[in-house]
Amino acid sequence: MEGHEEISVLEELKLTISESPENIEREFAKAVNNWPACVGTRLSIMETYLTMSEEDGLVSAEEGQKAHAKIEAIKYKLLDLQKQYPEYTDEVPQEIKEEILSQLNILE
Repeated sequence: MEGHEEISVLEELKLTISESPENIEREFAKAVNNWPACVGTRLSIMETYLTMSEEDGLVSAEEGQKAHAKIEAIKYKLLDLQKQYPEYTDEVPQEIKEEILSQLNILE
């Protein structure tokens, strides 16, 4: 695109991570998905960018393994949350949201 600087998939991943809290809440506000499903959407995007970053050599194998392990750990937590809060109208407590959101920086 003219006038737009291209960024690497690693930068896209970092941007996706940093914007995740706002984007999760935005998706939750306008969708019929419950909050855990909205987090799952962001995780899928992050996982795609992570895999692409690995393939492009922008993330080492060790960094990639650690990040994938973090994603898997969050997925397990989301499965539990899906069981506890299955409906869109089921409110996930703020402290649980904050805990999950704090774990989304998979590159740390």
